[in-house]
Amino acid sequence: MGSDQGDGGTGAGAELFFQVGYHRQVNPPPMVEVTGTYCLDDLRRFHYFTFWRRGWWLYILVAIPLVILAARAPGADSSTRFANALPFVALLFIYTIFYAVAPDLGAWNQLRKQAHLRDPVSYAFTPETIMIRGTGSSSTIAWSILFKVRETKSLFILYMGPNSGEVVPKRFFQSPDEMERWRALVGASMGAKPIEEPGFVGRWC
Repeated sequence: MGSDQGDGGTGAGAELFFQVGYHRQVNPPPMVEVTGTYCLDDLRRFHYFTFWRRGWWLYILVAIPLVILAARAPGADSSTRFANALPFVALLFIYTIFYAVAPDLGAWNQLRKQAHLRDPVSYAFTPETIMIRGTGSSSTIAWSILFKVRETKSLFILYMGPNSGEVVPKRFFQSPDEMERWRALVGASMGAKPIEEPGFVGRWC
């Protein structure tokens, strides 16, 4: 009798332990869905980020000769120094105008030619995929094919390659809490590739 009761108690305990352990498994992050319509400023910020993130170092290459020429011996003729620096000044001026205007023109042209960008779009993020739905089109992207996720002051950019990606404006999120849940979902889905924080250029875009 005593042996049978002991075996029964052990079996019940094992069953209880199995049930408790089963119900404590971790659930995946819930789906996060955001909806919005792109505006010209969203595309401008994306183009400025893309242009300046790659080209800011050219400013330094052009500025260094200007600094060297300006710091030459005081005895040097000022008109000669100016003549030597003039090509660099002109190049810096042209470069500034180009990088100030080109992103605006690119954003305006993109919004004008791609009519779907003027219609509402929704992004449904699940632990496995990203579903994009717009007017007359839909697509699904697996997290595994994403190259990188970058963050700027006002955008999240989901790269499928070094030069192509999906832009998700932060204003599409309804609340800071929803954005934090999205961040957690990205972290769980991409693993070793977390969201890249804004750098110097990203803090302005």
